[in-house]
Parts: sequence; structure tokens; C-alpha cells
Amino acid sequence: MTQPRRGRPPTGVRKERLQVMLEPDDYEALVLAADARGETQAELGRKLVKGELPWAEIERAAKKAKGRK
Repeated sequence: MTQPRRGRPPTGVRKERLQVMLEPDDYEALVLAADARGETQAELGRKLVKGELPWAEIERAAKKAKGRK
């Protein structure tokens, strides 16, 4: 067992995790789009939730990635 932490708590921003259920086709599109764009799935998900990226962009990138394979 570790000793309790002493001093002030960290002042950094605390990040929370959000999990959502996706249809298998949507998940595949997200994975392909992340690979094609060179971003992580988490980064794409964050942009989707914040409204910085429309789902149409994910589908477009996934189609391009499928065409290359």
C-alpha cells in the first residue's frame, strides 16, 4: 500500500472519459477515418462531440481509406 500523497493536489485540468455505443459500421468508419487522417479515435470523437467535425467528414475519410486498401 502506498503512502497518502502530501502537499497540494495537482492544478492541471482533469479529463473525464465518455463512452458511447456505435453501430459496427459506424465504428469501422471511425477507425478507418482516424487512420486516414493520422489522428487517434479519441481525437476524432472529441471533435465530433464538440461539433468541430461533422460526421460527413468521417464518412468521406473512411471511403478514401477503403479505396486505398
